[in-house]
Amino acid sequence: MKYWLAAVPASLFLACILASIFSSSETPAQRRQVAIQRWQARPFTSYRITIRVEYGGNACTQELETRGEQFNRVVANSCRVSWIGMTTVMRLFEVSALLDKPTPCYTQAQACSCLRVLQQPITYDAGLGYPSTIIYKRAVQPNYNDAAYWRRLWQTRRVPNCGPTNYDVTISVLSLQPLA
Repeated sequence: MKYWLAAVPASLFLACILASIFSSSETPAQRRQVAIQRWQARPFTSYRITIRVEYGGNACTQELETRGEQFNRVVANSCRVSWIGMTTVMRLFEVSALLDKPTPCYTQAQACSCLRVLQQPITYDAGLGYPSTIIYKRAVQPNYNDAAYWRRLWQTRRVPNCGPTNYDVTISVLSLQPLA
């Protein structure tokens, strides 16, 4: 009996410590905002950036020059998929913001019956703040929170086929060189 009397307060104390540790950790949006502030305080405006994108067993590289944050010139680009676009640092910040919450509907598969889940550990450059590595998983799974999922299940008596679009995406900044 005395064991329980000592264990309960100790457990509550440990739970409070863990709760305070986890509640004080920064959210992805807060980490990104701090990184954006570091990026905006950089001593140069124009730069050359080289990135590598790995997705679904494929890889490509892109090297661009900017004037300010405006895309100026393609030096090299083997990335031929439209979703990558011209990847400036601000575009990398936009991608990181999109990863904060899952895409609400995966429209190609049964009108919101499926949900695209995005997970990411984003690494920001310690000095300049730009996103140096973005890794996420494009995974489509049933959208249990949407009425369309349940409506389709009722109508067809089958679980929606959410498709084989599960793959990892890694966007890495290989180099960033100030130009002016």
